Amino acid sequence: MTGFPPTVQSFTEAADSWLCDGCSLVVRYMALAESDINRIIDAQLLFQPLPASRSIDFHTRAGDLVAGQKSFSSLRKTELKSRLADAIGGRITLGKQKLALDDTGPSSFHSEMPVRDRWFFNLHLQMWGKALPLKGLSSIPESSITFHSACPRSPAGGH
Repeated sequence: MTGFPPTVQSFTEAADSWLCDGCSLVVRYMALAESDINRIIDAQLLFQPLPASRSIDFHTRAGDLVAGQKSFSSLRKTELKSRLADAIGGRITLGKQKLALDDTGPSSFHSEMPVRDRWFFNLHLQMWGKALPLKGLSSIPESSITFHSACPRSPAGGH
């Protein structure tokens, strides 16, 4: 990837040697809803060597806040690399839904893999864009934000 700092160059080279056909991708996100695109507050892409044992996809909206998770199983290496390059460029596409970092300022990158020793440092890259104004979030009533566990209660009544 040209035009990015050395941190991104090192990360993409390491990712290229690690990613392979059949890997899975899980995308988790929180964003501000806008008319044409959702502005990313936080997002995480997890690349895994095996298909997910089960998919727990969801998308929810409360006022201007959207959050969700989307899983992709057994992708080709070219698709994985394309999705990774898009994310490094500040864009994530999940079907018809588009997510993006605010692109009015430069992005910052950080990785804790200074020697690329994968025994001690997981392959990861953090990226920050310009801070978003969190207007509209104060209008979300507390009661409208609810999280439910996907785990059934135990027969003994425990949680």
